[in-house]
Amino acid sequence: MDRKHGINLTQYVPAIVKKRVRAWMGYSMAMIHLLPRKKPHFVILCGGRSGSHLLVDLLNSHSELHVDGELLHPNAVPAMVAPRFYLRGHRLRHRWKIHGFKVSLTELQTQGLEPRAFFEDLTRSGGYVIHLHRSNAFRSAISSSIAHTRGRHRDTVVNPLQGQTFHLNCNAVVENVTQRVSAQETEFDVMRDLPHLSLNYEEDLLWANCHQLTCDRVFQHLDCGSQLVTTSHSKRSPADLSEVIGNYDDLVSALQAAGLSRFLSDGEYKSHAMSAA
Repeated sequence: MDRKHGINLTQYVPAIVKKRVRAWMGYSMAMIHLLPRKKPHFVILCGGRSGSHLLVDLLNSHSELHVDGELLHPNAVPAMVAPRFYLRGHRLRHRWKIHGFKVSLTELQTQGLEPRAFFEDLTRSGGYVIHLHRSNAFRSAISSSIAHTRGRHRDTVVNPLQGQTFHLNCNAVVENVTQRVSAQETEFDVMRDLPHLSLNYEEDLLWANCHQLTCDRVFQHLDCGSQLVTTSHSKRSPADLSEVIGNYDDLVSALQAAGLSRFLSDGEYKSHAMSAA
């Protein structure tokens, strides 16, 4: 930031350069502090389109927390020789009391880390785990498909979701749903019997009136005091998916044929909207 002229110079730096600098900083801080240095830390285990961006934004409202995104994503850093060393460096480079970041099972495996062993080591060393999951895999798959079609993963004023209609590949959506169900089952298997806080998107994050209560549970889990949370995110996707999906009836038929009709029951998305109307 150029403080004299109020210009954010980082906006002109390519994203890949920022990511590589962030990786270098992580290793650098770990090298500076070669001796182990205990500092509270936590990990959010989650899959794609599970509400993790919203949760991170809410938690970063707390003055004693700093929550990063996907530090181990291959787009941010390639496969590393010492990923644990890199993560410790990131914890040390922040002045905040508690540091956290998001991770998926796929990212851990890409970095050569066995998921169960990673979380066992994390909790054994005093770290915390939050498992964020989403009940409706169909909604999650639709969100992912639309995001890739639009070329952006969050709604914006420039490119709002309202008023747009999408025709999605039925087979691809069904495959996406199946993969998400399998991945989430694996997440539950990995976390079985390990100390962690479980959060469900539909129950804990879908509606704004749940946000403070949910974050208070997180703050208690992390052993830090409660603070008021805010977010710049807003839910814009309609309760009725047929408003934005031109071939919604075809998708319904495809899910029913694949034995996935249980995900078509999404009253939690509509009941609140109707009561608020």
